[in-house]
Amino acid sequence: MANTKIDRATKTAELRKRHQPIFEALGEPKAVFIPKMVHHIKGHQGLYAGFFESELKHLEDVYTQMVDIEMDSEDEENRLFKIRANAHFREEYPASQPNMNGDCRYFVPFDEFEEVKLNKPMLSTIIAETETLDIPNDPDKDMPMEQMTMRDYAAIHMKEPVSLKSWLNDIIKESNLKPF
Repeated sequence: MANTKIDRATKTAELRKRHQPIFEALGEPKAVFIPKMVHHIKGHQGLYAGFFESELKHLEDVYTQMVDIEMDSEDEENRLFKIRANAHFREEYPASQPNMNGDCRYFVPFDEFEEVKLNKPMLSTIIAETETLDIPNDPDKDMPMEQMTMRDYAAIHMKEPVSLKSWLNDIIKESNLKPF
């Protein structure tokens, strides 16, 4: 299935909704969020994500999530990454050949992506704000990744059994008992 602009916009909105509590906690509710594929590019070592000039020229930090061509998450943890604004992106990043419209993509190296990690007080705030949500809870079944809540995300990353899914809390409790 080929993505249309509407499909991409819808998928981006769905992914953004998952990260919006993080943007709020960071004090950036209108953060620039552009999910991207991360891949190798010919002639260069490592992984890159291609951004159009229009996505980088505003000199704002850009937040991204790794997705595939269908805009589905490529990352089991749905991690959020930050790419710091770079006024010299045209000189520093490799560029593609211009497309039919004359636009080219600038390839940002994956090693410049910064994983967004919140401290425990910020995660606790997100948990408190999501407590009133009507979250499906079937403790006897595993759930699809799309049903992972911010509370689940916080539970996993804080290694605290605060999820509304008892089976997830059990896994966390069990893993906390294992020596590293």
